[in-house]
Amino acid sequence: MNFRLILLSVCILCFCCAQQSCVNKASADANAIAPIATWTSIEEAAELSKTNDKKMLVDIYTDWCKWCKEMDKQTFSNSSVKSYLAKNYNLAKLNAEQKKTILFNNKEYKWVQGSRNGYNQLANEILDGRMAYPSVAVFDSKGNKLEVIRGFKSPEQLMTLLQNAEL
Repeated sequence: MNFRLILLSVCILCFCCAQQSCVNKASADANAIAPIATWTSIEEAAELSKTNDKKMLVDIYTDWCKWCKEMDKQTFSNSSVKSYLAKNYNLAKLNAEQKKTILFNNKEYKWVQGSRNGYNQLANEILDGRMAYPSVAVFDSKGNKLEVIRGFKSPEQLMTLLQNAEL
C-alpha cells in the first residue's frame, strides 16, 4: 500500500514538473518570437494612411499556408524588420479567403465560392488573379497599389526589396 502511494506521489510530482516546464518553455518561446503587434485590417490601415501619409503594407495570407506562418515567425518577428515596418508603413493583414465583405477604396469586395476555400475579391484584385501565398502588397497613402512581392521572404530579402524598390 505504501509503495503504491509513493509511486503515485512521484508520478504526480513528475507530471506537475513536466507541465511547468512546458509552460515555461512556451513563455520563453513567445518572448523570443514576438510578431508585429500593430497589424490591423486593410480598412483600418487605409484610413490611417490617409491621416498620417504613410504607405500601407498588406500581408496577404491564408490560414492553411505553411509559408505564411513561417513568414510571421521568421520575417515579421525580426527586430530590424519590425522596426523598419513600424516606422515606414501602416500594416494590415488580409486573409485571402476571408468571407467578410471588405470596403476598400470606396468599393465593396465580397467572398466568392470556388477552388479550395473560395476567395475574397479584394485579394484576387490585389494579386491580379495570381493567388500566391504569402504575398506582400505595398500601397501609397491614397490606396494605389505600388508593388506585390510574392512568396516567402527572409528578413534580409524583404528588407532589401522594400528599401531598394522605387516605392
